Amino acid sequence: MHELALMESLLVAIEESAAAHGIRRVTAARLVVGEFTAALPEALEFAFEALSPGTVMDGATLTMTLEEAQARCRACGHEYHPPVYRLACPACGGPPEVLKGKELYLDYYEGE
Repeated sequence: MHELALMESLLVAIEESAAAHGIRRVTAARLVVGEFTAALPEALEFAFEALSPGTVMDGATLTMTLEEAQARCRACGHEYHPPVYRLACPACGGPPEVLKGKELYLDYYEGE
């Protein structure tokens, strides 16, 4: 369950950033999760609920936005939404260049 390690790193980064900006309590944060990250939003939520008590994020609301994957064919240039099970271009069968969907980052946080 790598989501636990990801969330632990995220909480440490938020605590460091909040301390540097004089924020004692974070009230909300948004995480962007790419479709191809292999990080399950449900597992990230579970990790957040398990790890946030006693931190600057205790009681905060965490929202997640799923970033849909997008690819461009290296052979014909066709742009498409690739299903996880078949990345090849649906127009010509060529190899893909994944443009979006591999992201995993903190979009923002709010605090007081």
